[in-house]
Amino acid sequence: MTTDSPTMPQSDTLARVLRERGVENVSGTSKLASCFLPLLEALRWSGDVRDVAESFPHFADDFDIIDLRNAFVELGYDSHPSKVTLSDLDERLLPCLFESKDGDVYPVFDRTESGFVIWRNGENTTLPLHEAEVEGTAYFFTLHESD
Repeated sequence: MTTDSPTMPQSDTLARVLRERGVENVSGTSKLASCFLPLLEALRWSGDVRDVAESFPHFADDFDIIDLRNAFVELGYDSHPSKVTLSDLDERLLPCLFESKDGDVYPVFDRTESGFVIWRNGENTTLPLHEAEVEGTAYFFTLHESD
């Protein structure tokens, strides 16, 4: 599944609500926290901004993969980790979050002929295929199944 990659304009409302929860700068708290909003947009989540703020832990400075996965659960998503080489990712499973063995982490939005469209350093960029021979864990997100 290919998706349009987000441009990630942080809404003033979301920023205000997160500040109310004690999170001053989502992108500055941790690598994983900075991936949260771009990945959420790429998944085309639609809901109340307050739900996003409430899904975020109170102490975002210590935001880790468990916090990120729990936040997505609160917003209606299941996550499924899979050990992969980035270059082997099936584009039908995108978007996803990729965490390399070296600790680099970024949302992967799309696969193109030239590489992978990812979110890194606050912007969309293309990771060339020849640089995608990276081992790590991909986290795939799907909406909760209704009972």
